[in-house]
Amino acid sequence: MTVCFNCATEIEATIKSVVNQSYRDLEYIIIDGGSSDGTLVILEKYSDCISKIVSEPDKGIYDAMNKATDLATGEWINFMNAGDTFANEYVIENFFRIADLKEPNDILYGDTILKYPFGSYYRDCRPTGTKHRWCHQSMFIRTSVIKKFRYDLSFKIRADYNFVVKATDNGSNIRYVPTVVACYKNYDGLSSTRSDLFAEETYIIENKPKDWKYWLFKLDYFRRHTLHLYCFWKNTESRIKNSIDKNPRLKKM
Repeated sequence: MTVCFNCATEIEATIKSVVNQSYRDLEYIIIDGGSSDGTLVILEKYSDCISKIVSEPDKGIYDAMNKATDLATGEWINFMNAGDTFANEYVIENFFRIADLKEPNDILYGDTILKYPFGSYYRDCRPTGTKHRWCHQSMFIRTSVIKKFRYDLSFKIRADYNFVVKATDNGSNIRYVPTVVACYKNYDGLSSTRSDLFAEETYIIENKPKDWKYWLFKLDYFRRHTLHLYCFWKNTESRIKNSIDKNPRLKKM
C-alpha cells in the first residue's frame, strides 16, 4: 500500500521499489489525496503495475491508510508511503523466507534504514526485553488484524502506534524478523517536526503521567518554533533592507 499527496518528486522511487520486487504475487494499492502537482501523471505511467488507484480528498494520512485497508484482499499489508522505499528488490521474498510462519504471526517487523539529509543510519529493531522498537514501513500486518482495529483518526501522528498497542492489548502478537525491510525518510514529516504533538499523543496512548520526558519534548518544540520565527523575521528584515537599498525613493522616506 502507498498513500500520497502532492509527492511528484518522491512517488516514483517508492513505486519502483514496490513493482520491482522479486516476489510477484502482490496487490499494489495507491491512495492519493487529490494531488495537483503531477503525482497523478506518474501514477498513470505505472498504472499497468498497480492493482488499484484512488485519487480523492481525504482527512489525512491515516484516513487514506484506512481506505487502502478497506480495498485490500491479500493476506498481509505493508504501508510503503511516498518518499519511502524497500531496502532492495528482494525484501519481501527474503522476509517471508526468514520468518517462520508456523509461529504466531499477526504483526511482523524487521530492521529499518533511517534516511536524513546528512546520510543514512541502520536501525537494528530487535526487541530489548519485552519492548519492541519498530518502524511502520518495516512492518507486515495480517489484513484481518488491521481491518479489525484500523487507524484512529483522532491521532494525527501516532495512530500507527495506537493501532499496534490496541491490537496487542487485545491478543494480537507481534514478532521481530531479523532482516532489513525499509528505507524510511526520517525528516520533514509531522512526527519529526512536531515533537510536542508526538509526545502528547504518545502519553495519551500509554496513559502515562506527564513526566520530565514529556516536558522535554514540549521544550524542544518551543525551541524549534522560536528558531523558525527568528529565521523568518531575519529573512524578512533582510529582504526589506535590500529593497530599500535598491530604491532611492524609499531611502528618502
